[in-house]
Amino acid sequence: MSAAGVAVLAAGVVVGTQLVPEPATVASSVETSSSRTTTTTTTYSPDPNAFWLADRTPAASTSVDDRYDKSPWTSGTANLRGNTRYKAWSATGAWCGTAQLEFMLDGQFGRLNAQVGIAANSEVTKPLDFFLVVDGNRVAEYQTVGKAPQPVDVSIAGARTLTIGVEPPEGDSTRCPGPERIAVWAEARLVPAR
Repeated sequence: MSAAGVAVLAAGVVVGTQLVPEPATVASSVETSSSRTTTTTTTYSPDPNAFWLADRTPAASTSVDDRYDKSPWTSGTANLRGNTRYKAWSATGAWCGTAQLEFMLDGQFGRLNAQVGIAANSEVTKPLDFFLVVDGNRVAEYQTVGKAPQPVDVSIAGARTLTIGVEPPEGDSTRCPGPERIAVWAEARLVPAR
């Protein structure tokens, strides 16, 4: 391998081991003795005009239970089925009742794309129900979601408000407080209206 090839490989190792604030496209070059080959691996390719929901400040948050006075929601990284998701809203305590997080959109977005699931570090693998409310109307439900992430792709054209939520499935017998189940809205992207 030439000196240039070693330098590219070393740079790839350094870049690949750094924590990045969000998923990115990774490219690497490998030089062979007969010809130069370039390999590009795309790990994530969102619409460049989209906005991360995890970067927005919520307008309101509901607690899962009257006994708790702080929001069950946190923004940051989450692990779904062994894969780190760099932009996520996670709710703890969702087995106790409904947790909702509301955002003001002012009609500027056309779609919401995301993944929902139970975090890999949850103590219990029992499923939860995820839902989406637009301008006060429940427009999508993802029932009995477990640790396998489920895709979300919903039209939110003209929406003034967007609420993401999670709740225990009907008939869930888990007592509150109980073993932790962490609900995750991962890599939620707001795609601008066109």
